[in-house]
Amino acid sequence: MVVRTARLALTIACLLPAFGIATGPVATRAGLAPGRTVAPRPASFIPACEPLPPRIEFFPSDAVLPAARPRGAHVDVYLAGRNPARPYTVLGEIQMRARNRRTGFRDLIHHAEREARRRGGDALIEVTPDPPLGRVIREPMRLNARIVTWG
Repeated sequence: MVVRTARLALTIACLLPAFGIATGPVATRAGLAPGRTVAPRPASFIPACEPLPPRIEFFPSDAVLPAARPRGAHVDVYLAGRNPARPYTVLGEIQMRARNRRTGFRDLIHHAEREARRRGGDALIEVTPDPPLGRVIREPMRLNARIVTWG
């Protein structure tokens, strides 16, 4: 009985930091009052829940790639079948594949916009999700798009 109680106590002490409860000595950081305890950030023990960025492949066209755009720059998104009225130059094509089934369409669009900024693009056109939106996802989602610049 004593061994079981000690093992339970050790297990609980090891799991407390995962729930944001500090154990051990007082943590000191700049800007905190002396003697204040700082709880660590909760840890995830389930690897499938960790957000993994999708795999991205870029296939450049013959156009010269412009300089990267700023981090907060707006990128227009046009789904397949909706073409922009403005003239554009295709910089290349991206193919993305999520690494788990929890990554959705919006997550892939977010990563595609980031990649477009990195490549100096103003918009994503012919954005095609696979499987099509509205279908049950049985495998990780994929996304194909073209990165373009205006003019």
